Amino acid sequence: MKKLSILFLLTLALAMPARGQSYISHQDHFLTFTDAVALPGDVILEPGTYLFRFAGPSQPGVVQVMSEDRKTVHAALSTVPIMRAKGTGYEVTFQPSSTRSPREIKAWFCEGSSIGHEFVAGASSSHVRNR
Repeated sequence: MKKLSILFLLTLALAMPARGQSYISHQDHFLTFTDAVALPGDVILEPGTYLFRFAGPSQPGVVQVMSEDRKTVHAALSTVPIMRAKGTGYEVTFQPSSTRSPREIKAWFCEGSSIGHEFVAGASSSHVRNR
């Protein structure tokens, strides 16, 4: 029985993507904002909880930003990997301070990873504006 458990864990570990390859992950990441924030392409997210989800292996680096209930896709944005110096919790960074309000998200990091996802402004991606 012990050999079967170890084999199962090894199989599970091999099936999971390696650290640093989160662009192929299909995990759901729910992020909650207490203030309105912006995404590249003039997409505004009102205060609330949103699903950040990787589109899949056929679109590496593309992140879909959806409503919590998954009924509305607010944007599908290209990202590139970015390293953070410290920290392992969920983190959102913003573009340098400007007069723009709401603040625009620059990158976000998943819990337990030093590699995050920086949005690429102007890259080919689709945007769905809030109505």
